[in-house]
Amino acid sequence: MFPVLLELGGIRIYSYGFFIALGYLSTLALGRFLARARGLDPAPFMDLAFVAIVAGVIGARALYVLTEPTEFLLNPTAIFNFWSGGLVFYGGFLLAAAACLCFGWWKKMPIPLSTDIAVTGVALAHAFGRIGCFAA
Repeated sequence: MFPVLLELGGIRIYSYGFFIALGYLSTLALGRFLARARGLDPAPFMDLAFVAIVAGVIGARALYVLTEPTEFLLNPTAIFNFWSGGLVFYGGFLLAAAACLCFGWWKKMPIPLSTDIAVTGVALAHAFGRIGCFAA
């Protein structure tokens, strides 16, 4: 549909990347708001969001690599070329969830309340990600 959202000079802004970034920033704002509304310090939630995005990208790419092994046996360095596509949502979700639970336990965050806040952000970020997928 619209893989390139905008082109300014020689700079291209891709739809998928734009909507992923928009989803991440929206989730940060929502997490900050929800944490404050429940009387919690929002700072650990900002750190949690960073853990989630890093673990999510690694998990999404890892599951893609596991589902397409012949592609990467011929060219193993392509494993790290995640910007050219090949991310699987479930892999990202599973690794991000595990990493966030470990982070929350390490930071002594109230896990049930923190999970309620985080899951709301996951839904919002996923909605933006799906829009990016459809546009791409």
